[in-house]
Amino acid sequence: MVIRLIVLSFVALFLVTGCLLNSPKNNVEEAHISDEAAKIERERASLPPPAKEPIRNIVPGKGNCAPQALKGETITACCNNKPCLGHCVASSKGTVQCDCYGTKGGCGKGLVCCKFRRACVPADECVGP
Repeated sequence: MVIRLIVLSFVALFLVTGCLLNSPKNNVEEAHISDEAAKIERERASLPPPAKEPIRNIVPGKGNCAPQALKGETITACCNNKPCLGHCVASSKGTVQCDCYGTKGGCGKGLVCCKFRRACVPADECVGP
């Protein structure tokens, strides 16, 4: 009886070992990225590091003059009833001004305040990860 148990244990061991050696994970080829995809990835502008300090004292805007945000990727507000490409930020003196991640007054013409880039950039460069 003991010999039969030992023989069955060895048979089971050989079957399990054979299954593990022939499992699909051992036959999977390594993924390959096409040269074109690799080139596009190298050329894509990388995201800048996060701002040194988060923007503090963001306050709600006043009025209905905020420019339309692009695809939810840009930040707009209406600060002191003036359109703002950025956040409404309260200063230490209590005044409210437009600011886009350190750009006082918000972004200039042709630029958007991009959440992902944390800066003023052309609209076509405001692409998230």
